[in-house]
Amino acid sequence: LLRGVPAPLRERVLRIELDRPALQARLADVAAQMLTSVGAILRATGSLVFSLAMVIVALVVFLVEGRRIAAWLDDVLPLGRGQTRELLREFRLVGNSVLVGNVGTSAVQAFAAFLGYLMARAPSPLVLAFVTFVLSFVPAIGGAGTSLLAAGLLALLGAPWRALFLAIWSVAVVGVVDNVVKPVLVKRGIKLHGALVFFAIIAG
Repeated sequence: LLRGVPAPLRERVLRIELDRPALQARLADVAAQMLTSVGAILRATGSLVFSLAMVIVALVVFLVEGRRIAAWLDDVLPLGRGQTRELLREFRLVGNSVLVGNVGTSAVQAFAAFLGYLMARAPSPLVLAFVTFVLSFVPAIGGAGTSLLAAGLLALLGAPWRALFLAIWSVAVVGVVDNVVKPVLVKRGIKLHGALVFFAIIAG
């Protein structure tokens, strides 16, 4: 291991006296932490697999038996005949509107970010725009967060002014798209006042 190390550094390393018991104790601690981490990963993986299995079962049941379940709910719920079906229809309409709103907003954010990448001369703007589209569905990151990360990449590549421009573009344009476009797209399929849709999205 020391053969490729420069001579002065090699001499310093050779002069280090290893405290073997302390090193063994430290390695034992690290091994215990790794075992704990592996256990946590296995538990999380098991929970994820179980959740996915439940989602798949629910999807199959509702796709195959959806009409019969709706008819059964219409019979057993203490509402007037047909009111339950009307509620379910509204739920479906709202769900479709939110889905279309999310996808449309992500597409507009990706396009706005793409324009910023082009103007800032970021490397591979199309790839970055696709990554922005995908990560805009993740609430903790979003489209603006992705383009801010790209600005950080530009700063690391030695282009501070382009990075600053892209950071400002991310906050002023890409970030604002989410709060402007999404309420408009969601409101199109729902009979709700725009202010209610806006606050529902912000709160959600």
